[in-house]
Amino acid sequence: MAKIIKPLNDTQIKLAKPKENDLNGLDCYAGLDLSSTSDITSVCYSFPFETEVRLLTRHYIPEFQLTNVANKNREIYRKWVDQGWIRVTKGDCIDYDQIRYDILKDSEQFNIKLIGFDVWNATQLRTQLQNIGLDVEPFPQTYARYSPTSKTAEVFISRKRIRHNGDPVLSWAVSNVVMETDANANIKPNKKKAANKIDPAVAFLMSFGTYLLEYGEIDINLSDEQQQALDNFKGIEL
Repeated sequence: MAKIIKPLNDTQIKLAKPKENDLNGLDCYAGLDLSSTSDITSVCYSFPFETEVRLLTRHYIPEFQLTNVANKNREIYRKWVDQGWIRVTKGDCIDYDQIRYDILKDSEQFNIKLIGFDVWNATQLRTQLQNIGLDVEPFPQTYARYSPTSKTAEVFISRKRIRHNGDPVLSWAVSNVVMETDANANIKPNKKKAANKIDPAVAFLMSFGTYLLEYGEIDINLSDEQQQALDNFKGIEL
C-alpha cells in the first residue's frame, strides 16, 4: 500500500532569477504536463548551465477558469496572469495548438534537445512536435520513472544546484507536492493526495528527468582542493 511522504521543498532552491535572454541559444530539455484540459497546464525547460540546472516554465489556463466561481484558485490565477506568469487561452479548455505554437517559437530561441511527454495525454501533440522536427521521449507516469528523477531532484535542490527565475506559480506548485512511496521505497508525486494543483511541479520533474537521460543521476561537484587531489592521485601502491 502506498505511503505518503513529505513533499519537495522549494524554499531550498537558490533564486538567482536568471533572465530569459540569458538562456538564448542554450541547450535545454522540456517536460509537458498536459493532464489537465480545464485548469492550469505547464511546459518546463531545464537548462544545463555550468554546474547548475536553470528552469524556465510556461503556464497556461483557459480564460473561463479566471471567473469560474467553482475554481478556488481563480483570484491568484488572475493575479499571476496580470503579472505575466500565466498565459490565457480562449474558451473553457486548454488550447494545445497555442502550446504547440509557443514550443515552436521557443525552439527558435533555445536548442530544445528532447521533450518528455506523458504517453497517455499528449499523443496528438507529440506527433505534431515530431512533424516539425523536434525529438520527443515518453515519460511514463510510474514509480520506475519518477523515483530516480524525484530523488535526484531532491539532491540538486538541497545542494542549491537548481535555479528558477522567481516563478511564483512553480514555487506554489512545488509546495503543494505530496510524494507517495511503495513497498520498495520508490516515490512519485500524487496529484489526488495533494491539497492543491501540482501540475507545474510535475512538468519540472518531467523536464528534469529528461535532462537526466543525458546527464545522469549522480551530482558530483568537487571543490578546487578535491579536484587537485584527484588530479594528483597516482593510484595505490600494494
